[in-house]
Amino acid sequence: MVRAVSIQTGYLVEGKGAKSCTITYLAQVDPKGSLPKWVVNKSSQFLAPKAMKKMYKACLKYPEWKLKHNPRFKPWLFPEQSTLPALALSELSIQHADSLENIDESSLSETKDDRGEASDEDSVN
Repeated sequence: MVRAVSIQTGYLVEGKGAKSCTITYLAQVDPKGSLPKWVVNKSSQFLAPKAMKKMYKACLKYPEWKLKHNPRFKPWLFPEQSTLPALALSELSIQHADSLENIDESSLSETKDDRGEASDEDSVN
């Protein structure tokens, strides 16, 4: 079951030198109701850093991978290489968050499992 809506998600990679960069990860999500505090805290402490570690590892391997996979194909630098169809700006629209479906869960109560009070055997390291 899909409950949340991803409003805006992305990475911004800014070069800071020959072998250095800063990565900013943005995730704006509408959970479609209230979330237990432990879910918000856990996701901010675990999910974003985990995503950054995966990206870091992929970045380290990219130069070697790119040498073997069409090394001259770089449509982000050379737009004329893009094989995607062009879209007219008039075909695009912006969907604002306030137009999305709102679900009120304020009357629901949390169960023991919702609060993250599981046994030590259920925890993930």
